[in-house]
Amino acid sequence: MRFDRSFVQVPQCGPSRINLMTGLRPDTTRIYCLDDPPFDRSNFPGIVTLGEHFKNHGYRTQAIGKVFHNGRDDPPSWTEPTFENDGRNFMFLYADEAELAPDILT
Repeated sequence: MRFDRSFVQVPQCGPSRINLMTGLRPDTTRIYCLDDPPFDRSNFPGIVTLGEHFKNHGYRTQAIGKVFHNGRDDPPSWTEPTFENDGRNFMFLYADEAELAPDILT
């Protein structure tokens, strides 16, 4: 699908990512730039993220890359843990594509 007119409320990737994942605008989350505190779901009781919605409806969800932005994570959104279990604390997880989608890749 091609989007010819896609816009964001703030020209920063962090607030835009949070907007996409939560449906909340930056004037609600109060996250306008990269230096703002990370998204804190305790400020928004009952929020359901896009990943969490899919998880709640039977999908396997996993963050691969910086979904919320620069190490900011939201564990309730994922059925699989985000961080690699090797002592490093970052969100770039290298997946085995054949394991994730064996019927598509064979």
